[in-house]
Amino acid sequence: HNSTRPTIVALLVHRIKIDGNRGPGTAADAEAALAVHAGYHGAIREAIADAHRRFGCAFLFDLHGQSHRQATEFGYCVSSSDLASGALAGSSLDRLVTEPSGPRLESLLRGSESLGAALEARGYAAVPSPSCPSPGGPGDPVP
Repeated sequence: HNSTRPTIVALLVHRIKIDGNRGPGTAADAEAALAVHAGYHGAIREAIADAHRRFGCAFLFDLHGQSHRQATEFGYCVSSSDLASGALAGSSLDRLVTEPSGPRLESLLRGSESLGAALEARGYAAVPSPSCPSPGGPGDPVP
């Protein structure tokens, strides 16, 4: 039996000090904070390279706390307006939809095979998901 666990890289610094989603030029002001930013992104690159060596692929989940919504939000590189209109091409999940008999992009983003569905099945709110297909849409507690 070969079991594996995901690698977790966490930036446990308040966003006011370092913004891990920005480039080094705008992520932080202090030199020490820039060193932390560089270490964080280096650890992400290492984890991805290790997954590629071990499995031939990697999935990167960028999770954030949200103060405006009591739900987990998944971005998938699709804007709220594109989620609402159904313009889903260009999603970060596009490459998973390769086989004609495999799952459709719609299902992976917000249908029965989505991460949102898995969280909802365990009692957690998520956007997008089967009950809340897009932010501001039906089922969203935050209009």
